[in-house]
Amino acid sequence: MILEGITDIFYFSSSFYFFTISPMKHLKLIAFFLIFALCSLPNLVSAQQQGLPVDGRDFYLGFVNPTFNNNPPQLADGDFRGFFGMFALISSYTDNIAMVSYFDASGKETAPTPYKIFAKQGIAVLLSRSQMQMTDSLGDQPEYKACHITAKRPINVQYFSTGACAGGSYLSIPTPALGKSYVVPSYNDNPGIGAGQSYQAENAGGFFLIVAAFDNTNVVITPNGLTAGNHTGVNSGKGANGSLHPYTVNIQRGQCYWVKGDGSDADNDLSGSTVVSDKPIGVLAGHEDAFIGEAPSNSVLDGRDYMIEQVIPSEYWDSTGYVSIPLATAQPVDQTAAGYGQNYRVFTNNPLGAKIQENDCLRANTDMSTGLYKYPTPERDQVGCAVEMHSTDGHKFGVMCYEQRDQGTKEPYPAESMMSIVPMSRWRTSYLFFVPANTFETLQDYYINVIGEANDMNRNIVYSHNGGLLAPLSSLASQGSYSNIPNHPELKGIRYKVNPGSYYFTNPRTTFDSTVINDADTILHGSFMIYHYGMRAIDPDNDLGDFCGDDFFFAYALPIGMTVSAGGGNPVVTVDTLCSSWHICVHDSVALASATLIDDSLGDVYGRPGKVYKNVNFDLNSDPNQTKEIIFNGSDTSVCFDVIVSNPFDSAYAPLYIVDKNGFHLTPILELHYKTPSVSELLQVSQPPNPAYIKIDTLPFGIVRVGAANQVCSTLVFINNAPKGGKPFDITNVSMQRKDSNFTIASVSPPLPDSLQGGDTLRVQVCFAANDTLLYSDSVIITTDCFNAPLLALGQGGTPLIFATDHDFGNVTVGTSSCADIIVSNRGNLPFTLTKNWLLHNNIVFSLSPASAARLPFVLQPGAFIKLSFCYTPAAPGAQDSTTVDWNTDIETPFTNQIKS
Repeated sequence: MILEGITDIFYFSSSFYFFTISPMKHLKLIAFFLIFALCSLPNLVSAQQQGLPVDGRDFYLGFVNPTFNNNPPQLADGDFRGFFGMFALISSYTDNIAMVSYFDASGKETAPTPYKIFAKQGIAVLLSRSQMQMTDSLGDQPEYKACHITAKRPINVQYFSTGACAGGSYLSIPTPALGKSYVVPSYNDNPGIGAGQSYQAENAGGFFLIVAAFDNTNVVITPNGLTAGNHTGVNSGKGANGSLHPYTVNIQRGQCYWVKGDGSDADNDLSGSTVVSDKPIGVLAGHEDAFIGEAPSNSVLDGRDYMIEQVIPSEYWDSTGYVSIPLATAQPVDQTAAGYGQNYRVFTNNPLGAKIQENDCLRANTDMSTGLYKYPTPERDQVGCAVEMHSTDGHKFGVMCYEQRDQGTKEPYPAESMMSIVPMSRWRTSYLFFVPANTFETLQDYYINVIGEANDMNRNIVYSHNGGLLAPLSSLASQGSYSNIPNHPELKGIRYKVNPGSYYFTNPRTTFDSTVINDADTILHGSFMIYHYGMRAIDPDNDLGDFCGDDFFFAYALPIGMTVSAGGGNPVVTVDTLCSSWHICVHDSVALASATLIDDSLGDVYGRPGKVYKNVNFDLNSDPNQTKEIIFNGSDTSVCFDVIVSNPFDSAYAPLYIVDKNGFHLTPILELHYKTPSVSELLQVSQPPNPAYIKIDTLPFGIVRVGAANQVCSTLVFINNAPKGGKPFDITNVSMQRKDSNFTIASVSPPLPDSLQGGDTLRVQVCFAANDTLLYSDSVIITTDCFNAPLLALGQGGTPLIFATDHDFGNVTVGTSSCADIIVSNRGNLPFTLTKNWLLHNNIVFSLSPASAARLPFVLQPGAFIKLSFCYTPAAPGAQDSTTVDWNTDIETPFTNQIKS
């Protein structure tokens, strides 16, 4: 790593960072406190992984409605459309708050709804279909239909939908990891093929949906098949002749742009379409209601299903390391039957194409070479064993796995899904995911495929369920093991059955390589991969298995994590160290992606050892919502921003993950440290000649009687603890933060501005007066030539409040006396005195007992009460005697009789 513009070099331990300090700033630095940048030790650097993790803090979700949801109900025993649901499955490594918002028709973002997430657990957030569903049935119209999810700490986000012919899922890619170049993996349009006998065979097309994360994003779309909006494809559909027909759209943040296939021609396929933008975008792809495989004749079951996947940007593909093992739900006993195994398709955006070899247990070195806008898309179908793919010319490519199955009433029941295969160079060492709980389905099966180094699979990888204790993989229910992955004898894949709930997987081994991952190499070093998939079924009348035309089976599949990287990059960084902040400028030959203050205590996201920032934030211009992450627009190669110490009188630590769009981050991670200045804040608690002091971080006034005459003052003392002869501490002003405050600065000694020498003190008399009984707060601002240091001041207005009870003696016989207690209480927040100067207006037949009179005067503390005995001695029959007592207190007006005295 190179840092330019060096004027001073400071050395710390065995490692160092270069950073710049102007002469004047340098003087301030030495005079008052130490602020420095320090890199990690070499053995800790080795625990860092390159790339942009797809666990993040900012996500944009999109939605395409399954066409089957538009079918009218055909059954008398129930409407399947009520079973549809769409969710965001959000998981967090630590206790966290996720915020979910949408956009109105004008593009204004709605107020976010917060959701609490506990450490290593997840939640299912029901998404708003009305705010996310595209309204134009043909597409081609930008609409504000995105869902925006943010969090203060890293989260994993999965989209999940459920319902008849409507089950699908995708792993959401966070905004910094979005790309600008995509090749669409869809599938052939479906003109009603595979529909059950009881249902309308509607036309359904492949699709892709573009989601904008930045305003004024220009996107060039080149379809490979005919679109419903009548855009001609390159190689399939009506009018295709091999010519390119690109068109450009402009979309704003929060907008989605939907492109769908014509749907009427089974030979039409949007797969291979390209999407290129000038700012990062998200791209979803799939099929409205796909049919893959062969259907039994006269099937009573609907053999179609919705498919959706968030496309991995082509920048982050690799040329090797694509391995996979079979999905559990696609393996019938009869391996020659229709609907057996998986289909694999490959894609490239290299104009020269990519020479690809596929290897599995049946065939070695199968040619799956492909090219740009290739049609038909190269496909290897009915694969039921471990697979490996690589290019022989070093050109990058992407791989999509499709689950094909339709054996009617035989297992595996009909349900399609699609799932991105992640190359080994993008595998991670920790994963989070959430298995949605069954709510209305009458069948459910959930699985994961785990692939990693055999030693890690056998000994090192551990997991927890619902935030519980870590356990070895062997405690999961294995559904098959694969140790014969072609060309990778070091690997092992195991399929497990899992239950609904939250899962956390990690490999505590920390021997990760510190070098940049070359896209042509396979470097594991403790990383592994997890794919999650499931199958559900519904029956509106709850008799699943009678196969009377109302049984629906549907599936979903997705990778549940990865680190995206394109390899290469050369960030150049300068750090200008100021008094209580750092001004950081980064330059790279490629666009920069993000700068993040790391909050990753276990090292699950950014690499071990874990790091957590303290007492710092980015400047408001760069990070207006104070998410502790700056997301760049994907085109800037030079950026500058400030890291600011929140409280200059406390130590601070800023571990920074600065990464470019190629996934290259500073190695070692930039770590900035701030040491507290040698200043004490004291409160003087006794007067000269023997003053005493206590150290404070808040200036407390307690409860002060309401009224300007009751003003209370305290003396705040600042001491420069530097030794005599050291550099002075320059203070230019002291003031209250608010101008209309109930707090005032009464005096400052010595007068300001002043330079406090080592051992010198600054005395500030702060006064507080209350107008009412509310709680007041303000801050004393000590302004120096380096920073403004706030000290919170708190005070509350107070008053005592008297409340006296009444008593009804009822009927009393003439010539006798009846005595009873009345209660006088203090319902205020300050004490008051009940004096001897009370007045009984009728002292002929009423009297205060001598014992009670002797108790006065009496001080009543807040909340306290006193019982006083009064007697009634009637003088004549039938008299209606009454009287009052006026208590005399020291309660000031207007509170003297505010309640009842």
